[in-house]
Amino acid sequence: MAWKGHGKTFTFIVYGLYAIPPANEENVAYVDDEDTLIECDMGESLSGWTNCKFKVLKSDGTEAVWDAIPNGTKLEYSNVAGDFNKEGEYKVTPYGEAP
Repeated sequence: MAWKGHGKTFTFIVYGLYAIPPANEENVAYVDDEDTLIECDMGESLSGWTNCKFKVLKSDGTEAVWDAIPNGTKLEYSNVAGDFNKEGEYKVTPYGEAP
């Protein structure tokens, strides 16, 4: 599974373990999922970019910062245990410093 954004803030939904999301819904995960790829195409080469991150606003209002890796034109992150600890909408803002 991968969540995809396009160079600006994007959202995804984290569902409870037994919830069934709508069949056509994209950018979906479940509480306690791990190793889900989050990627955002920034529309330009990220060669030389530093301090790459995803700034996350979780559904309960808490904030998180996930270190992203530049790969071609995309910022990427594979989530770890504890990232998806709340049900609801997550807002993700890509961030990086261009050379």
